[in-house]
Amino acid sequence: MIKLGILDQLPIRENGCPADPVNEAIVLAQLAENWGYQRYWTAQFHGTVSFTSAAPELVACRLAAETRTLRVGAGGILLSNFSPYVVAEQFRMLETFFPGRIDLGIGRTTGADGPTHQAILYGSPMGQEAISTKVHDLKAFLGDGEPSNPEWVNVKATPQIENTPQLWMLGSGETSAVYAAQHGLAVSFAHFINPYIYDQVLANYRENFKPSGLYSKPVANVCVFVVCADTEEEAQKLLLSRDQWWLEVFQGLDPPYRSVESVLAKPFTANQEKQLQQKRDATVVGSPEQVREQLIAIAKRAAVDELLIQTMTYDFEARKKSFRLVAEAMAGI
Repeated sequence: MIKLGILDQLPIRENGCPADPVNEAIVLAQLAENWGYQRYWTAQFHGTVSFTSAAPELVACRLAAETRTLRVGAGGILLSNFSPYVVAEQFRMLETFFPGRIDLGIGRTTGADGPTHQAILYGSPMGQEAISTKVHDLKAFLGDGEPSNPEWVNVKATPQIENTPQLWMLGSGETSAVYAAQHGLAVSFAHFINPYIYDQVLANYRENFKPSGLYSKPVANVCVFVVCADTEEEAQKLLLSRDQWWLEVFQGLDPPYRSVESVLAKPFTANQEKQLQQKRDATVVGSPEQVREQLIAIAKRAAVDELLIQTMTYDFEARKKSFRLVAEAMAGI
């Protein structure tokens, strides 16, 4: 059976406000729980007006309080920016509030431009350490092993609790999966960024996995961008908002999510269509039957039993419907 989860980047629509994505995430998480989704992660970006995603640990707390059984968490915390000790304490606290329901996904990028990254590190005398060392220390502060600095051996990350958040390494290439294998972590591969090599990356991860105090065997899922509607034509139309968003990002802009109608008013040029090809390769779009077929193929190729679904549309009703149709299409598979 293929389990489903959600990755929400909390996009801000044109003429919307930053509170909208969080309020919609609460509604969507409650619906997703009823539809059978297993987990709900929110992303982390800094210095952008496109997303309301600066603090996924706070969003996770809000979503967990509004749901009953759904696993919630970060997809992910960008560890390059933060102290492993602080991250460990934040997620230990979340696990204290909601035992057995907290996920801690970690990423290697900064999620910000250079000046913003410097602002994040303001006041830190240590700067940006090697990510592998930070992963090692995060594991240690979550209770698996000892930290890299001998002076920290007796440092306690609190609250001291029996449960540990699930720790996932996120990535869209080979390096993150290599770290996950070395450190004995679960890995989530971003098909929505790189749809070409996920099967080989995950095969290598399994082959080189070293058991840890957190995982005795390799665990993996794949995150896929999906737009599902009653018909393929309708789904392709809804996808135009994302296409336009990417075209503006390619220009160095920080755009909101624009309406389908505004995109249709100015058709894409041949050059723009070419620019969008890789992004469309990383998209599953169509009717429920078409989406089901593509998702099953991805899961089979990746040899995983869990897929995270990422869906962004301008219209929230269409977005909710897409997630519902996916859940119905994949039920029992």
